[in-house]
Parts: sequence; structure tokens; C-alpha cells
Amino acid sequence: VLEPHRVVQRVEREGVLLRAVDAEEVDMRAQADDEVVVADGVGLGEGDGAGVEVDAGDAATWLLRVAEEKLLAGDAAYARPLLAAAVQAAGQINDEGGRAAALARIVYLQARAGDRAAARSLTAALRAIESVPESHAHMAAESRVDTAVAQAWLGQITEALAAVDAFTDLKLQVNAWCGIAEALAKRTVN
Repeated sequence: VLEPHRVVQRVEREGVLLRAVDAEEVDMRAQADDEVVVADGVGLGEGDGAGVEVDAGDAATWLLRVAEEKLLAGDAAYARPLLAAAVQAAGQINDEGGRAAALARIVYLQARAGDRAAARSLTAALRAIESVPESHAHMAAESRVDTAVAQAWLGQITEALAAVDAFTDLKLQVNAWCGIAEALAKRTVN
């Protein structure tokens, strides 16, 4: 009888789930035997013929979650290479709405982390938002919140305020105002 809570060894299959290009080993400091490999470029869905595929959206989401957790823990230096890898993964997302949402979240986190790459990512995110079809207008609107708040973190206050003024959804306006207020408070303190 298999009892999952009593399994001592992990079963691993040898193969390639993600192919990292120009990979760099990064110490997570969580466990002695654990390590994370952050890639400058990620080859998704390239395996050893086993049929294992990783969706670009899933890769970007995972990288964003880990980066956000590191930022919340105060480790912006650790989050930056994860966000760079997330940009690569997000660029491979086929769905315009999903790509725009991922890029908008990336630029928000980059700006919050003080990453100089945020300005380039902001341009890409704004372009991606403009290409979202009308059928995914809600995704574009939510993505605009992240880009407006990112603009505030980048010191582009006039642009951020103009973006929020253009929102027609009151809930999105409130979310953006809260994010901008936080950015202004943190920028003033720092």
C-alpha cells in the first residue's frame, strides 16, 4: 500500500524540462542541498522526447511568484535575475492577454525592485497591452494598473496619474491609486 506521507525517496526521471541558455547558479539559502538555476534565455517544451512540455505562461508565472516572494522578503538582488528570466518566458506566451498581463506584472516588480531594466520592460508591456484583442479587454485593463503603478515607482508620476484618470472601472482606479500612493511613500522615504 502506497502511503504518500511515508515516501522517503523522490522518484526522478532524467531528462530536460527546461533548457537554460547561459545559465547561472543562484544560492537560495533555504536548504543546504537546494539550488536554483536562473537562465538568460529559456527553451520551453524542449525535452528528451518524453513529451514533457512547459507552457511559457506557467514558467513566467512561477518566476514571477518566486521573485515577488523574494521582494516581499526584502531580497531585491535575488529577484532581479528571476524577473529577467520571466521577461524571456513571457515573450514566448502566444496569448496576447496573457503576455500583456505577465509583462505588466514583471515591469511592476522590476520597478519596485529598483531594476534599471524596468524602463525597457514598461515599453514592451505597454505595446503588449495595446495588442490585446477586445475580447480580453479586462486583462488589458488590469494590466494597465500594474503599468501605472510601475510608472510611479519609476518616478513617472505625471504619466501614472494620467493613466489612472483614463480608467473607467472604479475598482481598478482605487487599486492603482493605492499602488501609486505606496510608491510615492516609499520613494519619499528612500
